[in-house]
Amino acid sequence: MNKNTKGIITVIAVLTIVGGAWFLTRKTNSKYAHFIVDSGKHSNYAFIVTFDKAFLKEWVKAIKNGAETFEYNGKQVSTQGGSSVK
Repeated sequence: MNKNTKGIITVIAVLTIVGGAWFLTRKTNSKYAHFIVDSGKHSNYAFIVTFDKAFLKEWVKAIKNGAETFEYNGKQVSTQGGSSVK
């Protein structure tokens, strides 16, 4: 194998790994976002699916526990709509 072939194989491998990680994250976000929308806590799936995975996970956990709010990054967040509580 020459240098160019090794470079191409390396680029393809990196893109495959990054793409796979993105797909798995997107799939997990999709699962959380569907749960939130199906529970009536938000109506815009396309918007919330872009949120941070950790935020969505905490939101789902709070909904399952019947909480009105949850804490994320030191801020109180409402389970209804996902906005900060003052």
